[in-house]
Amino acid sequence: LRLLLRTILIAFLVFGAGVWLLSYRVLLPVKRVTHAASQVTGLDLSQRVPIPKANDEMRELSVTVNNMLDRLQESFETQRRFTADASHELRTPVTAIVGHANYLLRRTKPSEEQVDSLTVIRREAERMAKLVNDLLELARADAGFAIKREPMNIIEVVEAAHKAIAPVATGTNISLSMKEPLIEVSGDSSRLKQVILNLIQNAVNAGSKNVTVSVYLDKNKQDVNLEVLDDGPGMPAEALPHIFDRFYRVDGARSTRGNGSGLGLAIVKWIVQQHEGTVAVESKLGEGTVFTVVLPLLNPRQTEMGNFLAQTFAGVRQTVQSELKPSKENKDPKEQSKTVYR
Repeated sequence: LRLLLRTILIAFLVFGAGVWLLSYRVLLPVKRVTHAASQVTGLDLSQRVPIPKANDEMRELSVTVNNMLDRLQESFETQRRFTADASHELRTPVTAIVGHANYLLRRTKPSEEQVDSLTVIRREAERMAKLVNDLLELARADAGFAIKREPMNIIEVVEAAHKAIAPVATGTNISLSMKEPLIEVSGDSSRLKQVILNLIQNAVNAGSKNVTVSVYLDKNKQDVNLEVLDDGPGMPAEALPHIFDRFYRVDGARSTRGNGSGLGLAIVKWIVQQHEGTVAVESKLGEGTVFTVVLPLLNPRQTEMGNFLAQTFAGVRQTVQSELKPSKENKDPKEQSKTVYR
């Protein structure tokens, strides 16, 4: 009886192993196709599924999937080339329209009605020029354009963005709040400046009266958080999942000035992703909006040492800046925007 039971057990084990091996060999091509298909994304359509040597249904399925991917890639490439070519061709006539409108306004004596019409033409041409530039930017992103990065101080980038936009953000007070005078990341300063300007401009377009840009380290001192907080009308919850989509614009109070193209936040997301970071948004109607960009620190230990050195000479820097400021009181609200280290 024991021999019979042992024989049955061994036979059962051998049978189970045989079934597992057979099912593994049968499902292996399916797993390969599934794994290869999972690598295909909207940013990379060059991946193809492996074609089995056996002339069976799996080979036919693999060939069909590859042919579908070929058609998708060709369609995406055609769309990308059209966007890039059309945007490039539009830059010249749009620039000419702006130039001629400025010439007529400055060098001739148009009537009041003509001034109004020329002003509208110039404003809309400038808006179209920005849209064309944004389309070119996204076309480069779709083509796999990579941003060149180098060590840089994100604090200086934020201050440069503030100086660029504060004088022209009429009716909006823009302030900075930064806990550290030096935070190093690996990035492109001009691109990160574009991120900050786009987020601030988004708040200005919404009609915000106050915008605060904050920069601080996370609890683990591994990442840097850059927040842009405004007191605007906010956005509905159903709009938040689509806010970074191309050409998406929030209806209602969030777009009071109506001069956005719907591409600024899409460009922000692409630039942040190129820096191995993330961007998120929180908003409630009537309570304002906050965009949070998270970027990895270049080297936490080096950054802490740099902060120590920067704080050592912070007094010298503030003394020099105070001596360079004009003595008379500045009544321009834009000039009253200030950087607060705390």
